[in-house]
Amino acid sequence: MLPSTAVAVDDVIVVSGNGLVSAVDAAPEIEVSKIAALHMDTAPLPLADDAGVMASPIRSLWQSDTVGVKIRFNASWALRDPRALAWTTVRW
Repeated sequence: MLPSTAVAVDDVIVVSGNGLVSAVDAAPEIEVSKIAALHMDTAPLPLADDAGVMASPIRSLWQSDTVGVKIRFNASWALRDPRALAWTTVRW
């Protein structure tokens, strides 16, 4: 059982593991940079919005002599059989 804030409190969703199928890239895409700027936050935003307001805190990899590594590994999930998913709303 896994709780999720994306599901309403009264909803219960059940997925059968053998009813899922996945597809993934053969290898991850890896990018390395010494000149990027990063918004160092748990919920990163664009460095500047349309009004020119800057995010904070921002770290320049060049100024701090550090290297940033971005790894992208694409994955996709789907149901093999529509009977592998069920949900209901519980009325307490």
